[in-house]
Amino acid sequence: VNPFVDDIVEILSTAAQLPATDVAELLAIPPDDSLGDYALPCFTLAKVLRKNPAQIAQDIADAAGPAIDASTRLAAVQAAGPYVNVRLEKAAFIGWVLAAIGEQGESFGSQNQGAGRTVTIDFSSPNLARPFSIAHLRSTAIGHAIYRIHEFLGYRCVGINHYGDYGANFGQLLAAYQMWGDEQKVAADPVPELLALYVRFNDEVEKDPDLREESRSRLRRLADGDEEMVSLWRFFVDAGRKEAERIYGILGVHFDEYKGEGDFADDLD
Repeated sequence: VNPFVDDIVEILSTAAQLPATDVAELLAIPPDDSLGDYALPCFTLAKVLRKNPAQIAQDIADAAGPAIDASTRLAAVQAAGPYVNVRLEKAAFIGWVLAAIGEQGESFGSQNQGAGRTVTIDFSSPNLARPFSIAHLRSTAIGHAIYRIHEFLGYRCVGINHYGDYGANFGQLLAAYQMWGDEQKVAADPVPELLALYVRFNDEVEKDPDLREESRSRLRRLADGDEEMVSLWRFFVDAGRKEAERIYGILGVHFDEYKGEGDFADDLD
């Protein structure tokens, strides 16, 4: 409840001799705050009152003037073309906002406009074959902000992380690991070691394009359920996901559901 808006609606509806609900629906914030803090556009009122919108605005401003002058919350009212612009008493408004924040704390400004509605937000979605990058950070921050804003407005939010854990990148990792990987080094520090193998494979492919078949053959074996490939793939995915979750912990980001491309591998046949 905003007592300043309530006062504007009451005074302008009385001045216009219109229902308060009609005025409340039309009340808006001007695009340029130099015009006022709130504005009543009079275009639709022209049909009801059968007058020019600019004349309606002037009549309402004139009729509302004495009540605005007597108000402790409202500072001024003025017609500007087809709009009635109202200014707030800044000191009174700031005092009300600070008092409301002190009383409501973190819930100040929350609404229930999303009550009974669900919003699904798919965000972050890193490629687990490579380290978490600035591009993933951008998506993560934006998605988390969208999640929190909608949650604050009363929506039921479902955050989904649809990460990349399948496909050509993992075929390259499987091939690189089996050709050049040091099991002990990778086990001790998987993320940078796997990145080095991934980079090496792509460098070597530039010299010997036939190496692509090493990647493709292992990817086919993975798709066919080969135990060796599946075991290695799961190790790579777990390492990438643990690193991503470490970063999410630092950022304070959480997800309600994780879904990887590999979860749908059986549906690709």
